[in-house]
Amino acid sequence: MNRWGPILPRNLPQRGQRIFARRFIARAASPELPQRSPLAFAFDIDGVLLQGPNVLPEARRALEFLEGKNPLNIRIPYILMTNGGGVTEAERCTKLSRQLGFDILPSQLVQAHTILRKLRHKYADKPVLILGGKLGKGREVAESYGFSKAYTTLDILAWDKSIWPFHELTDIEKASTKQEDFSKVPFEAIIVIHDPRDWALDVQICVDILRSRKKICREPYKPDSELGNGTENDVDLIFCNPDLLWKSDYPN
Repeated sequence: MNRWGPILPRNLPQRGQRIFARRFIARAASPELPQRSPLAFAFDIDGVLLQGPNVLPEARRALEFLEGKNPLNIRIPYILMTNGGGVTEAERCTKLSRQLGFDILPSQLVQAHTILRKLRHKYADKPVLILGGKLGKGREVAESYGFSKAYTTLDILAWDKSIWPFHELTDIEKASTKQEDFSKVPFEAIIVIHDPRDWALDVQICVDILRSRKKICREPYKPDSELGNGTENDVDLIFCNPDLLWKSDYPN
């Protein structure tokens, strides 16, 4: 059986597939072409390479081909893209490398929130609320992009548990928090990088910040007429992944 079948034209006989592969790869490797390779691949991850924690057999064969196990023994560049996230690119690549059996570099991975790197100039030293990720993982992501004042809703709940009295912080959650007097913190943005773990807590705090125009208030909200119509009190709301459907190992 032709092991390259999954990524070559199925209507060709085996000999034709070998010829196609050689010509296809040889053209990409031709010294007459520009230095930047005209041939590269981009793969989604969930449902394409992985289904839940399991690697799809066809995915491993395809990556073997691109990693050099092909008729010309050359490596073809590729990247992985996903609307998931919640961890740093470095951490995700370590896990992917272990799962797929190939070294995946952070430069080969684009997550839903990777684009936030381009906003470093805007939020590098500004307070931002990060939603999504387990415990302090969201903060780690933001800090890896250069956001030096990234906070989580667990930080705010640890500061004042009355803001959402229906959740008691565990010892592990408390250990992940950063101490701050949030009555004095003017948030410039609320950034959803991944699926929140506690929607109720996150929505409550988001509403408080948006209604109070940047701060967590312990006093009645001021109407817009008193705050004015300027944009200086506006809070940016950024969704990196407004997606409630994705493929996992759950059958439905």
